[in-house]
Amino acid sequence: MSEDNTPTELSAFAAALSQTPLEYAQNSVIRVGYGRGFLAQTVDGPVIITCAHCLPHMPPAIGSVMRPHERTYFRLVGALGAKPTITVECLFVDPVADVAVLGEPDGQFYDEAEAYCAFVEERQGLPIAAEQNAALPGVQRGGAWLTLEGEWVHHSLEVGVRCVCTSEKNAARGMSGSPIILDTVRKTVVGVVASGSVHPRLVTALPAWLLRKLVLR
Repeated sequence: MSEDNTPTELSAFAAALSQTPLEYAQNSVIRVGYGRGFLAQTVDGPVIITCAHCLPHMPPAIGSVMRPHERTYFRLVGALGAKPTITVECLFVDPVADVAVLGEPDGQFYDEAEAYCAFVEERQGLPIAAEQNAALPGVQRGGAWLTLEGEWVHHSLEVGVRCVCTSEKNAARGMSGSPIILDTVRKTVVGVVASGSVHPRLVTALPAWLLRKLVLR
């Protein structure tokens, strides 16, 4: 730990040491609209990864003249079980892969940006699973996701190049955007809950510019 760490960071680090891996992972799961998302750690600080269909509407295409408020979602994010109060900016969205990335709102929304920073500072970001042998065809891996009741359900995963298939098919309404944990010891996230038993694999769904910044394991 650096001598420059703030009291909040030191407290979070101490709390993390006393948690089990899945308790640690649960701290990163948040509410996004009527679904969920989770915090992923980057070299620049945490971002929120969720499903594209958890957004209330799609932002304009990047090729158009886009003003900050057009890619900003007011009061979309909050703690699990709480009313959304946090404003975010859409950094990336792919409606085909069903993945979206949210971050700190533009500086012109000063109060909202301050609230966002305070919200994410209280939570830990999770690393993304990037191991090359995760996508071996026919190979079953162990995984887990968080139910609406706050319990981790363990099940088998088959990781493909673009998607993750789960043996557990009963993802309840409201679980969309929840992280699918591949390694319950290292807390690596391989995908996000979308629908049914087929879900997007993050390391192939996310853009290259973000993958260069994300913490990968």
